[in-house]
Amino acid sequence: MPLSKMVEWVARAKPSFRDATSGGTGAVALLNCTVRLVEWDRWSALPYAAAGDQGPSAAFVLYYRLHRTAQADAELRSLHSRLAELSLRNAAVGFPQPAQRMPDPGSGTGG
Repeated sequence: MPLSKMVEWVARAKPSFRDATSGGTGAVALLNCTVRLVEWDRWSALPYAAAGDQGPSAAFVLYYRLHRTAQADAELRSLHSRLAELSLRNAAVGFPQPAQRMPDPGSGTGG
């Protein structure tokens, strides 16, 4: 997101971050949030920053501890939806999907 929107986004995201660190069932725990300053580049297929004269953008990288349950999937989906909606309302550039480890086909765990 543009740096000019970062402080407002963080202020509005705090309740969601609080829920992910101390609320809920504990199936999803936010372990760390890293803020990275990224510049637009013309070589990447999916650049992190938008083209233009707005300078560097802020990218938030969230690290979670997830239980491998349907409840954890639902909590992560809810958290992601809230942050994505906030980002879109706040005119942020984009919000990628969370990455999850793929299930081992022989484990029988489903995720």
